[in-house]
Amino acid sequence: IDIDLDEINFLYELDKSTDSILILLRHQHKNLLGKLYKKKDIEKNNLMQVVKQEMEVTEIAEHPFLPTFYTLINNDKCILRITEFVQGESLYDSIR
Repeated sequence: IDIDLDEINFLYELDKSTDSILILLRHQHKNLLGKLYKKKDIEKNNLMQVVKQEMEVTEIAEHPFLPTFYTLINNDKCILRITEFVQGESLYDSIR
């Protein structure tokens, strides 16, 4: 999917952690999942390496049980990783 930030509607916040916010997005009648990292929070908590590794794994991982990675939008204030939205519980909750 070719995604431009101007074409995305931010619907609502799904979850929040110390380093990121999960957001339900809408693009051309399709729900997507956005993971928003504020760069000041990442730097303050010394998490840049962890975030980079997470993004690298997401971009190369292809498996039927993993959401599809679509794009990464990066500017001076934040990083927005956009993936397929899958309704249901989180992978973390499923594993526990």
